[in-house]
Amino acid sequence: MSQIIIGKVGKKGTIYLPKQIMRILDIREGDKVIIRVEGNRLILEFIPDPLSLALKVKNGLKQP
Repeated sequence: MSQIIIGKVGKKGTIYLPKQIMRILDIREGDKVIIRVEGNRLILEFIPDPLSLALKVKNGLKQP
């Protein structure tokens, strides 16, 4: 999946993620992120919350 969406850098270097990106990646306020610089690229990798993952898996399982 490849999409291009323009974001914005605010005061003090804050990066605002568009709601569409947050919805696609299921990112919520307070989620943790790994920030890497490779050449002239900034790479963000979101660290899923283990509790949220467990709840998603539990809710996704079919009950007999």
